[in-house]
Amino acid sequence: MMSKVRRLFVEDRLKFDDFSAIKKECTGMIDGFKKELKSVNLEINGIVQNSEEAIRSFKNIFGNFQSLNTSDKKQLVSLIPPSKINFQTGGLYLELSSALSKILLRR
Repeated sequence: MMSKVRRLFVEDRLKFDDFSAIKKECTGMIDGFKKELKSVNLEINGIVQNSEEAIRSFKNIFGNFQSLNTSDKKQLVSLIPPSKINFQTGGLYLELSSALSKILLRR
């Protein structure tokens, strides 16, 4: 857009005041987009960090599974009920309960 505006200004088809106003508007839009992009990047980085932390926590919980007593094992397994079972392939899909999700994704 700025290239087109500059071309019109150079060709003397656009007044300097109009050129300046359009340039100011475009600069404002670009600054707004940069701020929005920075905010989105920060949010994405936070999500990535939370995901990595959740994966580490999840691995830690099940890494020590063998050392838990039977009661604790039952409690842990009850937090992760299967959400879908494919009886043909034997596939089991797990869905974390909200309680376990909150534990794993704590900040």
